[in-house]
Amino acid sequence: MLPMNRGNKEKSKDTGKVEEPVAAYNVPMDKTVRFFSSFEEMNVYDIQDMADRTPSERLRNITFMLQNLFSEELQKPFDFTLHFE
Repeated sequence: MLPMNRGNKEKSKDTGKVEEPVAAYNVPMDKTVRFFSSFEEMNVYDIQDMADRTPSERLRNITFMLQNLFSEELQKPFDFTLHFE
């Protein structure tokens, strides 16, 4: 069952509960603050952290970052017209 959302007015057909997309909460966030004694130590940690992630986690993270980066552009309607010069 999907979590409740107070902002979404659509109701589920079978339960009568308000639902929202799961995609907004599928990105786990590590909110731990780490301190490093050097930039080299920080870079080694970042490289190891990326190596420990699965390809699907890396793809999900980059998709999430791109959606946030281009959120304004994604809200505009797409022009599917082909333009030839």
